Amino acid sequence: KGGTFMWGIAYEGMVYAYWATGDEKIVAALKGAYSKRLSDGYIIPNLALGAAFLYYKTGEDKYKDYAWKALAKADT
Repeated sequence: KGGTFMWGIAYEGMVYAYWATGDEKIVAALKGAYSKRLSDGYIIPNLALGAAFLYYKTGEDKYKDYAWKALAKADT
């Protein structure tokens, strides 16, 4: 509920929670959330932070690619 914009707010909150706690379960939860975004094709600008964070944590290019696409879409 709340639409796709709310996903970005929630995912950013998860990144901040990780920075505060270092809890690796948060990383696993974000990976699950982004697997849905990668499969459903939603490219949403405010999801860039979470994707960039996952790229930092995992080194997986799919997250870096998503982050750049999301940022590029912010300019349209």
